[in-house]
Amino acid sequence: MTYQTPPDAWDCHFHVFEHGAATRAAGTGAYQPMEATVQALDAMHARIGIHRGVAVQSTAEVADYDAFGAMLLRNPRLRGVARFTETITERDVEALHASGVRGLRFAFASFMKQQRVPREVFERAVAMVKPFGWHIKVHVEGTDLLELEKWLRAVDAPLVIDHIAHMRPQGGVDQAAMRLLLDLHRRENVWILLCNSDRWSVEGAPDYSDSLEIARAVLHNATERVIWGTDWPHPMYRNPFEPGEPPPDDARLLDFLARAAEQDEQLLQQVLVTNPAKLYT
Repeated sequence: MTYQTPPDAWDCHFHVFEHGAATRAAGTGAYQPMEATVQALDAMHARIGIHRGVAVQSTAEVADYDAFGAMLLRNPRLRGVARFTETITERDVEALHASGVRGLRFAFASFMKQQRVPREVFERAVAMVKPFGWHIKVHVEGTDLLELEKWLRAVDAPLVIDHIAHMRPQGGVDQAAMRLLLDLHRRENVWILLCNSDRWSVEGAPDYSDSLEIARAVLHNATERVIWGTDWPHPMYRNPFEPGEPPPDDARLLDFLARAAEQDEQLLQQVLVTNPAKLYT
């Protein structure tokens, strides 16, 4: 690793399985719980220079909101994003908020194997969490983004689009979904998580250089609403449709971010420190 992070840098997307692979599986998830304990997370973050983090509740495990909130309370450097289930209540949201949760996530990407909820269910959930200042997080691919455009334009709360909507670098910045992504991002409530550029790079490790064009387009589109994450422990790596590769070196992912930002320290400070602090503190 060559890039040195600024103080108070954030990793805004990872998953924790408190009991490792023995965590109770959801049964309907696209993958199984992994060896990803808080202790392993802390070690990874210490190695790459990350001080704060956002744990995202995984679809691989049973959605136990009490357990998720308790894990956050035991680890005060962390904030959280809860996964949406149709059983979530306002009382759950109140308790989760007190534990440090600041967002609600919908898994719409087809490879996640989660049934898309009706629009009215989505909108009721947005209305339920809006008074708490939470953001809505959507895990989508480009095709989902195009299909859900009307839903997303109607969201009147902060909206985070996960993983650059899994844009394929070979499509370039002129592909229809990328044009829509950048247009949505210019709206004052829309944020993008810069993450998973490594997954879709044809060139691959260690540099993922063919993904730089899309990453730079996002970084310079609405700089004040870009955040970054590792996606540790990298489930279904590398291609989620054909998984089986070993996970990447998370330090290399930070190096990729620094290269995408062309080593601009002010820009990196904004993405790694200033912007996530707005959403999560």
